[in-house]
Amino acid sequence: MKEFIYKLQLCICIPLMVLMCIVTFLQVVSRYVFNHSLYWSEELARYLFIWLTFVGAGIAVHRQSEMGIEFFTDLMSRGRRLAVEIGTTLLVMAFLAIAIVEGAVLALESWETPSVALGLPWTFIYLAVPIGFMLIVLQKADQLKTMIRELRTENAGSHPMRRECGS
Repeated sequence: MKEFIYKLQLCICIPLMVLMCIVTFLQVVSRYVFNHSLYWSEELARYLFIWLTFVGAGIAVHRQSEMGIEFFTDLMSRGRRLAVEIGTTLLVMAFLAIAIVEGAVLALESWETPSVALGLPWTFIYLAVPIGFMLIVLQKADQLKTMIRELRTENAGSHPMRRECGS
C-alpha cells in the first residue's frame, strides 16, 4: 500500500511539474518574444503549484525527509525515542484529520466561486488540501504501524523477566 501511494504521488507530481514548467515557459516566450501576455498562464501555473505542493508533501513523508528537530530525541534511548515519535505522529495525524475535514468543507462551499482567468470553480483548487493530506495520513498510518511494531520489539527485548527466561 505504501509503495502504491508513493508511485501514485509521483505519477501526479511529475506531470504537474512538467505542465507548470511548460506553461511558465510559454508565458515568458509569449511576453518577451511576441510582446503578448497569456492572461491565463500565471493563474494556471499557480494552481498547478498548489497541487504540486500538497501532493508532493506526501513524497517527502514517504522518504521520511520532513523537517524536524532531532537534538533532544537523539539524546534519548531507542525506546523513548520511538515513544516520542509515535506521539508526534499521532499529533500530526490529528492535525491532518482536522485539515482534511475543514479543507473538504471549504472546497464544497466554494463550488459557485469561479477563478478569475480560467473560470474554474475554486473547489478544484481547494481539493488539493484534503486529497494531499489524505495521502499523507495513509503514509503516516503505515509509519505508525511500523513504529509500534519496533517499540514492542524494543520493549520485549529489554524486559528483565524475558531475558532470564531465555525468550
